[in-house]
Amino acid sequence: MIKLIKNELFKIFHKKGIYIVFGVSIVVTGLLTWLNNMDLRIMSYNMNIENYESMIKEYETENIEIDEHYVDSKAWLETLKIINNNNKNMTYYSPEYYFIINEIQPLYVSYFSNIYLYNEPETAELLKLKIDQKVLDLDNFDWKKQINEELEEAKHNECENDETCKKVTNEQIYLLNYRLENNIPYTFKDSSEFINNYLTQYTSYLTLEKDESKIKTRNELLQKRKIEYSVQTSKYKLDNRLIQDDYKNTDAQFEFIDSISTVSIFVVVCIVLVSSSVIADEFNKGTIKQLLVKPFTRSKIVVSKIIAILLTIMLFVLLVSIGQCIVLGILNGTLKTIFDPVVMYSYNSHSVICTNTLFTGLLKFACILPEIIILVLITVLISVLFTNNGVSTAVGIVTYAAAGILEMYVDAKPVISYLPFVNWDLNAYLFGGITDSKYLVLSKAIYICVSTIILLLIGILLFFKHKDIKNQ
Repeated sequence: MIKLIKNELFKIFHKKGIYIVFGVSIVVTGLLTWLNNMDLRIMSYNMNIENYESMIKEYETENIEIDEHYVDSKAWLETLKIINNNNKNMTYYSPEYYFIINEIQPLYVSYFSNIYLYNEPETAELLKLKIDQKVLDLDNFDWKKQINEELEEAKHNECENDETCKKVTNEQIYLLNYRLENNIPYTFKDSSEFINNYLTQYTSYLTLEKDESKIKTRNELLQKRKIEYSVQTSKYKLDNRLIQDDYKNTDAQFEFIDSISTVSIFVVVCIVLVSSSVIADEFNKGTIKQLLVKPFTRSKIVVSKIIAILLTIMLFVLLVSIGQCIVLGILNGTLKTIFDPVVMYSYNSHSVICTNTLFTGLLKFACILPEIIILVLITVLISVLFTNNGVSTAVGIVTYAAAGILEMYVDAKPVISYLPFVNWDLNAYLFGGITDSKYLVLSKAIYICVSTIILLLIGILLFFKHKDIKNQ
């Protein structure tokens, strides 16, 4: 058996298609990372200024009735002019840019609204003074001054007997101090957005029903768990100073875990490419006769081929995951994150779980093994039946595509929940997790996946055993 497996692996690794798919996956990852890192927004402001000027001119020359669209255009035109004037030292991720978009642009909207929509010139004049002051602040911009002002305001916030208000205020003070201590200004960087999102999620979490037995609907339960996961894991990262100014949501660690725990289109192509050809090629090239005259049973031959295919796919997924992780890590400057702890959450113990990158990746990979095995067996079965690469490849891809569509209709048609295609990814059940549908549960998913694998394997063995090779 081992000799057969080695022989099959030798044949598989001489197929150029595998290396092409691997290369394409790495190139695509690099290209997407490069494009994501490019700051094209600031570069395009001159063009946007011209567009807004054109829209405003159209309103004024054609006597179009002034509306909110006109006001927004005026506000953005003035905002972009300010950005353009400060373009030399400004990027999309700079605190100055964030300040302009979040502090000055809304004031311009209010200013022009009071002029053109509400006819409130006095209010508009007061707003213009605020705008002018904030524009002056840009000359010697100090983001710490802004945070210190917010900190003082938060410390004097009067919540009286409102416990929720007190908790939110205390958390706000903690986060403002965290920004100062770790040099994280308000920006559009992932680190700053992380802190903002945490406070929003924390505020929502305080209002949620914590006792899941009292939650009536599935959507409410899912929402509660989603917020709970976000708050608890985020709190752990903040308490342990894992969030720094260079933090990125999509880092090398995330890329590895996400890639190894997902049956991507590249993995599917590899599955159908290998699974459809291993047996079909034997028949098409006539080598099946030479193989069957050797002292091996048909069952051993087909099982060795399936094992070789699965080993190839597993190795492919691992290498692609490592390759994409390295490429993104180098281009993103986040390669070191693979050594950071992976923060997860258990709904069983309601506590944070810390693991390492490799363990988490392998654990999540184990959860998609049923999907890989079933796709391989379906493709092999069709290949045995029709000995045609095109047919087996098409069936494999259609099966993968149909699975994504069927998942959307499980609640509408509960009978779909008994299909293997909506049960073969077990990642949602990790650490006591649940799926979006009440009809999909872990015990049912395991039973269906195991039963499907056994039936497909029996079908392959039976059809291959009785396959007529006289005319091959």
